[in-house]
Amino acid sequence: MNFEKVFYLPGDLCEVKHDIPNKPVMIVKNKASRMIRAIPSDIKKESLLGIVCYWFSTDLYYHEQTFSTKDLHKV
Repeated sequence: MNFEKVFYLPGDLCEVKHDIPNKPVMIVKNKASRMIRAIPSDIKKESLLGIVCYWFSTDLYYHEQTFSTKDLHKV
């Protein structure tokens, strides 16, 4: 298996890979990450939590959710 790395930047359009009805086209807001400290060396390492996306539903409500990069693809 050869997986191509995909990088998501703020403003990119994406959607969920899964086959669900009425899936919205979303806009990448930013990446969510956190710092993890390795013990005993006290070396800090950034860990990616996911990609924060937002979209507006058909009734114009704002929605925001963090997704794994494995669950998204660019439009």
